[in-house]
Amino acid sequence: MSTLDLSDTVGAGGQPPISDNPDFLEGTQTYSEQELNDPNSIITAITDQQTPLVIMFGARTIGKTMALIRLTRYLESKSYNVMPDPIFRPAYDTRYQALCKNFHDVVYSPTTGGGTGVVNFMLVKVSDSRRSICQIVEAPGEHYFDTKDVTKGFPLYLNNIFSCPNRKVWVFFLAKNWGDDQVMRAHLAERIRGMRNGVGAPMVTPKDKVIFVCTRVDRPECGVPFLGNGRPNINQLHSEIRQQFSERNINIFEPYENHHPISRLWRPHNYTFVPFSAGTFNAAQNGGEYYTAGVDYYPAMLWNAIRK
Repeated sequence: MSTLDLSDTVGAGGQPPISDNPDFLEGTQTYSEQELNDPNSIITAITDQQTPLVIMFGARTIGKTMALIRLTRYLESKSYNVMPDPIFRPAYDTRYQALCKNFHDVVYSPTTGGGTGVVNFMLVKVSDSRRSICQIVEAPGEHYFDTKDVTKGFPLYLNNIFSCPNRKVWVFFLAKNWGDDQVMRAHLAERIRGMRNGVGAPMVTPKDKVIFVCTRVDRPECGVPFLGNGRPNINQLHSEIRQQFSERNINIFEPYENHHPISRLWRPHNYTFVPFSAGTFNAAQNGGEYYTAGVDYYPAMLWNAIRK
């Protein structure tokens, strides 16, 4: 049995498993060919500028979408409502409107694939019986950090989302041993550090909340340390991630540490570090994989970090 936290899609309910070949992306994007070639032409709208925005920030195939799918299953099991916002994309975007309509078929499908084109460009709203709690933004990983051009800036639609007046919850996705080498990890670390201390006005402000999520904790090749109770050793994992995502002794967490000389004694970090696993994946005969949601421990920890 494999325990792969594949990243970014689930096949529509009732459909056979889809290929985990990255080329599966071709022809399945939730945006048009023009937008694919020119991300600056993408149009989005955040009409609710009061409810906090949870921004899932991470590179392609890092695990953002499976985290959203697992979190949706968990929240709905706890009587929350999780619904896509059809106004996020223009009405003429029939693919997005179809995705909104079939969102729960996708979320509860027993099959997965490895592309990022099915559920990776959405705004979903989480509410309880009384009020809206948050809005979760899921966008293509290559728009946050393009591994083929590590200096490429954000497309206009992301800058517009970042500048919305809503309070932000920044969820930075990482994985142990991610990327081809230490150089690529250093580039990603630089991008994330720059969200707080880059040139110009910071995109992550002091009033925002910051969460670092380490995905794929149950993948054997990631070598994540576990305790005897079957839970990750969070302190050791945090230390190992800090070491891996460092450059010239400057680590990825540095701008998000608490630098106040007094309060840092009992609160050293201005962020929360969360391990995550979406569940179990088993290979299917005709390609792709079957997906079984994992224990509630991981989505519960992520949700508590978002809410607190």
